[in-house]
Amino acid sequence: MALQNALQRVHLASLPPTTLMTGSTTQATIDAVDLLAGTAAGDAPAVRTRLSRMAMSVLLFAARLRREGAAVLARRVSGVSPIPVVIVGAVAAAMRLDETAQ
Repeated sequence: MALQNALQRVHLASLPPTTLMTGSTTQATIDAVDLLAGTAAGDAPAVRTRLSRMAMSVLLFAARLRREGAAVLARRVSGVSPIPVVIVGAVAAAMRLDETAQ
């Protein structure tokens, strides 16, 4: 993803970004974990506002994928399940919450 982002910014800057949902999903996850961990204390209202906007776009994007069957097609073509990614994300979030609780 870093290579894709760099290529986009350096060589294809005049074109729309190809990693928009990746960035939105990443930021929404960071914001959600920061709110749960209490690390967004001073910025909590701004973080909540940003999270609500991004969460809606992520949910609508996911709904569109489901409707069109793209997620199922991608899984069958690549043979990769999204479940391990969700598990790794949940473990990382739990570690972050545990770290801030200490």
